[in-house]
Amino acid sequence: LDDAIAKGVAAMCFDSDAPESKRLCYVGTDDTAAGKQVMLETIKLLGDKPPVVAILAGNQTATNLQKRVAGARAAVESTPNAKLVEVVYHKETPQD
Repeated sequence: LDDAIAKGVAAMCFDSDAPESKRLCYVGTDDTAAGKQVMLETIKLLGDKPPVVAILAGNQTATNLQKRVAGARAAVESTPNAKLVEVVYHKETPQD
């Protein structure tokens, strides 16, 4: 990214940020809040049963997904009787 910027290309980040770069700006989601909200909505859909959930996420090294998982975990932790069984990551390669 910085190589392109050094060559005069104006660059911004969308969805996944590169805060250490010289990008102009970042336009995207508050990933922690998004993960929390998705899990809270999922828990609502489960009704009155004690919620038992798992999380399927993409690439484990993707910062945006790490934040979404953290938000989802926080929602489970703040919900009485909720249980997070597992977080499963996917490699996100063409072969998978």
